Amino acid sequence: MFRSWQHSFAFGDVCTKQVNELSFHGRSFLPFSCPADCAATSSRVWGSAIYTDDSYICAAAIHDGRITDSGGSFRVYKLGGMSLYTAQDQNGISSKSFANWQGSFAFEDYCLRQSVQLDFGEDVSTIFHCPPGCQDTTSRLWGTDIYTDDSYICAAALHGSVITDAMGGVVIVTKSGQRSNYSNSTRNGITSKSYGSWPRSFRVMGM
Repeated sequence: MFRSWQHSFAFGDVCTKQVNELSFHGRSFLPFSCPADCAATSSRVWGSAIYTDDSYICAAAIHDGRITDSGGSFRVYKLGGMSLYTAQDQNGISSKSFANWQGSFAFEDYCLRQSVQLDFGEDVSTIFHCPPGCQDTTSRLWGTDIYTDDSYICAAALHGSVITDAMGGVVIVTKSGQRSNYSNSTRNGITSKSYGSWPRSFRVMGM
């Protein structure tokens, strides 16, 4: 028997909980915990890295590698809608693709991700998902068209007109080498900064 509490729900229902059922009370994220064995409820997972807000949270967390099927705790970030959600098979769960959904969520603040933090493996390019609403997270941006690799990826994508702030989007990040100079400019309401020599850089392109 579970005791009554305003912000709780029955343990058995957690595996099928969706972000559009949660109350964030003006916060951008909430702590969330999943029990074991939620991989069995993986039929409702749309997206990769960023998911539709009617996807099952725990199955999405397993898909994203935040937890295993043994359960665990993490943060859930509430986001606006995106024009595209990509399908991917990973961690034993196959997510589905979808287009034009009004609400999203993720397990970290992707507006803060830098190119230097990405795992490119043996490749020079990788796919990255920028959520809506990164326009206010642009303080780390050095360069124009080619940016230092410690710049925010989504800020660069907004600055370079690859995505819009309202919808975000899926972008291709291509790493590059040293440049002797990075120029500043103002585009789309974002002002990048200039910098001298920096050993690693990147470009952002649309899918």
